[in-house]
Amino acid sequence: MPQRVMNGVIRRLNDKPGTFFPYKEFENKTEYYRLFFRHFIKGYLKENTIQEEEIVHLQDAIKLRYALLYIYFHQANDVSDLDEQSMNWLKELQRVAASDEPMLPIDFVQEYKSIYNSIH
Repeated sequence: MPQRVMNGVIRRLNDKPGTFFPYKEFENKTEYYRLFFRHFIKGYLKENTIQEEEIVHLQDAIKLRYALLYIYFHQANDVSDLDEQSMNWLKELQRVAASDEPMLPIDFVQEYKSIYNSIH
């Protein structure tokens, strides 16, 4: 993919450096993530099954996504030719992927148990 196209993709993905989600600003992002997860899982469980043992790995799966994005952009781009905003986004991907902190500040297992118990 040409560099100018990749830079455009990165800019659209990250209008504000260091901010990934949500696109719309929310006063309490933790509450937004919790609300999104609760609605998603309620809908998912209507048609599918998932075990608590799988939910335990959700934080790791999210972190893996960031690591893979970081690798992909390194392989697909000449990183020495990225603009400042794109380079900041790439550095943020690296920071998140390398961090020992949970990607999202919610307890997916606790939320899952609460939802699962309320519908079963």
